[in-house]
Amino acid sequence: MSDQKFMINFENNGWVVIPNVFNSKDIDAVIKEYNSTKHIYKFYQNKRGIGEATANSSHHTHISVPSMWKLIDNEVVERSVNAAFGGPAIINTMGLSEVTSDGVYTQNIHRDVRTSTGDYRLYLNTLIMLDDSTEENGATWILPKSHKYENPPDEKTFFESAVRATGKKGDLLVFDCNLWHCAGQNSTSSPRRIITAFFSRPFIKQQIDIPRIYGEGFGECVSDRISQFMGYNSRVPTSLGEFYQKTENRFYKSNQG
Repeated sequence: MSDQKFMINFENNGWVVIPNVFNSKDIDAVIKEYNSTKHIYKFYQNKRGIGEATANSSHHTHISVPSMWKLIDNEVVERSVNAAFGGPAIINTMGLSEVTSDGVYTQNIHRDVRTSTGDYRLYLNTLIMLDDSTEENGATWILPKSHKYENPPDEKTFFESAVRATGKKGDLLVFDCNLWHCAGQNSTSSPRRIITAFFSRPFIKQQIDIPRIYGEGFGECVSDRISQFMGYNSRVPTSLGEFYQKTENRFYKSNQG
């Protein structure tokens, strides 16, 4: 899909599904790593008394599932995100969730930001399909063009006009964060697993400080694309020594907008 065609569909409807972006081998590696570490998230969720509210979801999953970054290190992802913002972006947060017959909190009709900023986009959501997304296993409900709504739709209006964002394992759903949507009900015995990589403009604070978690030198060990997405080009100094730098060494680069 050309950048022009992507933006026409994206601006008009608020969402686009791009097929065959990721290969099954990389997806299977993520699923295997997630299955061996998801107990970590359950532990913290239960310890903080939010286990029921956050069931079948995990946030900042890349911390224990670093193989997720291999999926994000992708030209189609980069082109789509940069086209939507008209410039560079960073990961604001990235998690993995499972839509099961038990349910998940994202089945409530919602949008991903509290305040609409109109044509000046601050955030962008991407959904990586780790399994086929079908109407039977809970493919996302989306209300087309609702990213232009000033007020939320009522439930009746939403489901009368909403469509399903179905797709295959390895497809990428890109949608405006002002778009009203919700996960569907899963009537099968298998989970529908997805990664939601939530992007923002570089000057917006990340939900968790990714460069500080991975360390200062880590950004030099990965591709330029991943270093950008992780936020290494838009860091905040923590001392005068870090602040006073030559232009090329500054923590917040001049090309970040």
